[in-house]
Amino acid sequence: MLITRRSFIRNAVAPLALSLRGRFYPSAAPSRPQISDDDLAAFRAELLKLVNTERLVAGVAALASDDLASEVADRHALDMATAGFLSHWGSDGRKPYHRYAAAGGFHVVTENVSSYDNLESLSAQYIGQSLAHMHMKMHAEVPPNDGHRQTILAPENTHVGFGIALAERRLRLVELYVGKYVHVEPYLRKAKPKTKVHIKGKMLGSKYEFGYAEVFYEPLPKQAEIDWLRVGRPYGLPDEYVALRPKLHEGAYYADGAIGRIDVDGKSFRIPVDLYKSEAGIYTVAILLKKAGTRSKVRATNICIQAE
Repeated sequence: MLITRRSFIRNAVAPLALSLRGRFYPSAAPSRPQISDDDLAAFRAELLKLVNTERLVAGVAALASDDLASEVADRHALDMATAGFLSHWGSDGRKPYHRYAAAGGFHVVTENVSSYDNLESLSAQYIGQSLAHMHMKMHAEVPPNDGHRQTILAPENTHVGFGIALAERRLRLVELYVGKYVHVEPYLRKAKPKTKVHIKGKMLGSKYEFGYAEVFYEPLPKQAEIDWLRVGRPYGLPDEYVALRPKLHEGAYYADGAIGRIDVDGKSFRIPVDLYKSEAGIYTVAILLKKAGTRSKVRATNICIQAE
């Protein structure tokens, strides 16, 4: 979604969850249905085809499949289906960018989630049709309540992963959209408070230039109560953050007198991240790139560092 920087960072990544309900089966015996690997692959292929058809009509580039995003989304879908909730938070209190980073990712991610309870059939055909309906319901949203649709059609997304899980008659769909604009070298994902971690990497392609970085802090996630998870709410990055700018050449200064802290050499960058609090927490590094020759920016990373 192309909206203001702060509202993008805090809100655009956070459409409310979408819930659908089928027929209620109060006396149905609990079942443990399984989705075969072949069925799962077919469901994902159909969802990707749907997404890219919708993006083609909207005039934005098609997305490629992202295996890591699908793995992360699968685990969240299973968590929700098993416990019977629908939320961007997991039962461990973690949000989408926490989950993706914990699995080894560093790209920016945004998430759509949807549920279908009390399925009328557990056949692969019916599940496939239900998943398509769940996705199309999100795409059919109209302003101003069209957060899911905007995420599906966001031009800054480049990849997507689909998580699908079934527990008894509860079906969950997680769509995890990814923007791949940088490569980041391996970095220290856990460190002591009050220490410094360096993030090194390079920008991919020639379309964007390095803009600046924002380092967000939030306390460590805590186990979430099931009643809290069953109330729909948007998610976003925390309010507390520190902005970091590229170093200027000798003798040059920013308007506030600062010279900048990030080393940028062509497409390469090196960011010093201070874990400045004594308390444990998660620091999320968001790199913002500038589109060459314009004022347009794109957020490129959700790099998470856990301090404890």
